[in-house]
Amino acid sequence: ISSLPFSAYAGFWRDMLLLYQAFEFSMNSSSAILVICFAACLLFIGYIPGQDEFLQIIVPYSLAFSCYLLLCVGKKTKLSFKYLMIVAIAVRLLLIPALPNLSDDVYRFLWDGELWLNGIHPLAYKPNFYASQGYPGHLDADLYHSLNSPDYYTVYPTVCQLIFVLGALIAQGKIAVFASALGIILSLSDIVSILAISAMLKAWGSDQRLAFLYGLHPLVIIEFDHNLHMEGIMVMFLSLFLLYVSQNKVFRSAFMFTAALATKLIPLIMLPYILSRLGWQNFLKFSTIAVSAFLLLIVPFVWNFQFNFTESLDLYFRTFEFNGSLYLLAREIGFVVKGYNWISVIGPILSFCALLSMVWIWYADPGKGLVKRLPQVLSLAFTTYLVFATTVHPWYLGILVFFLPFTKFKYVLIWSYTIFFSYAFYDKIWVGYQALILIAEYGPVLALFIFEMLNYLHKKRPHREDAALIRF
Repeated sequence: ISSLPFSAYAGFWRDMLLLYQAFEFSMNSSSAILVICFAACLLFIGYIPGQDEFLQIIVPYSLAFSCYLLLCVGKKTKLSFKYLMIVAIAVRLLLIPALPNLSDDVYRFLWDGELWLNGIHPLAYKPNFYASQGYPGHLDADLYHSLNSPDYYTVYPTVCQLIFVLGALIAQGKIAVFASALGIILSLSDIVSILAISAMLKAWGSDQRLAFLYGLHPLVIIEFDHNLHMEGIMVMFLSLFLLYVSQNKVFRSAFMFTAALATKLIPLIMLPYILSRLGWQNFLKFSTIAVSAFLLLIVPFVWNFQFNFTESLDLYFRTFEFNGSLYLLAREIGFVVKGYNWISVIGPILSFCALLSMVWIWYADPGKGLVKRLPQVLSLAFTTYLVFATTVHPWYLGILVFFLPFTKFKYVLIWSYTIFFSYAFYDKIWVGYQALILIAEYGPVLALFIFEMLNYLHKKRPHREDAALIRF
């Protein structure tokens, strides 16, 4: 910590003073203390530690997570919707000036945006091409050496690229300005998500304040709004998709689903579960609109460079590995059988197993036709995907946290905390403790996930009058 510039500490304590003045007289003392402690921990994480300083990440994250539980779950400290929204907005605003310190993806975002501004498609060449041929526009060697994947094509679809272009246009090559611009965009998207979730909760007869199980979750604030991962944009579109589905608005719901797909491809998992809620006739209407929007949003982006884009996706499944659960077990078996890391085979096999598991969840789903139970089965499906994945970064769990206000699955709450143990893998001090860290992270999560999944899938199927299909 002593090597950090004084400005980082000055900014941190300035923000804390502003936050204290804002909330000092607006709520009871216990709630005020929780809010200040919650914000202090998140701002500490945002301004002080590096990615490889595990203890300085996990200790304040643990405190912030405890305050989050007391604010959103504790009976004695619940605040009104208005005050919870103020807290959610204030913490995000105070984090905007801080450059992402737990992820270096922001440099690739700026790289792609600058390429567009110079009339170059980001899928045309890998970044290492420009290292030998010269850098266009505001790109330079410093930015190039900050990239975490200079030897790979970009993997970010159309909506992400539009955001990168907008940020690069504002920043004019300045990474701090670019990061702040993206932070504002992601913070606004989170506010939209909170409002959409609260609207659904109100329509379904639940407490609107449950929306802050997502809106105040430390993982969401740190990984989406501070570290600038585009899953936050995807969640916004998915929240609007679910809202419009519940309101029987086919055109809007289909377009929002496609926009989510054009941000991250993972929403493809949702298609069979959407079918089970709409029925074939309505699903055909939905899919016709979604496919048309997909052709407009995705195909022009990858048309001339589809092989480069698929190469990046193939590398993800066959090469990348980080914090996997079942994968790491399979990898050790591969070492015994083959004598080397057999990820090129293990990755696709696990993906196929995940597909079979999700088909079984769809088939056994007791809530077919019941829209209110769609988030529950989707949460189980996405969890299954992540359990079999070779790479599981903390921000991947953002979509499970999004479903949390509707499901209240306890394994999601536990995992959204233990996933931050994965930052120990960046810290050299913890190199010899990888197995123990994985057991601590995944042991209670997998046990509780299996229990809650079986409990959900073995519930009595709802009566037909309580589970009428949506009719557009």
